[in-house]
Amino acid sequence: MPDNEKFMIVEAWKHADFLCKGYILSALEDDLYNVYSAMSTSKKLWDTLEKKYKTEDASLKKFVIAKFQDYKMIDNKTVGTHVQEIQLIFQDLVAEGMVLNEAFQVAAMIEKLPPS
Repeated sequence: MPDNEKFMIVEAWKHADFLCKGYILSALEDDLYNVYSAMSTSKKLWDTLEKKYKTEDASLKKFVIAKFQDYKMIDNKTVGTHVQEIQLIFQDLVAEGMVLNEAFQVAAMIEKLPPS
């Protein structure tokens, strides 16, 4: 693809993104406009607004936390299976924007070990 064609495609995308961002911002109240107008793209703006104001997001976060808190290792499964399951829960927590350092993850796994 020639460079000038690439340039035109990128410019068309930038223009469409500018319009989309403007449409989203125009629907906000003035106070919120000032807060969110600094977003660089319409995608970032939309994702930020969705994360902030969507109630489903809060419910999902609560569900993932509850899933982590309720997780218990049992004797009839291998340790490897348990590690895989809890790592999936940790990935869900990170995907929800929570920061889990490695020391916490290791301590949590040890805490979840069965008493026997």
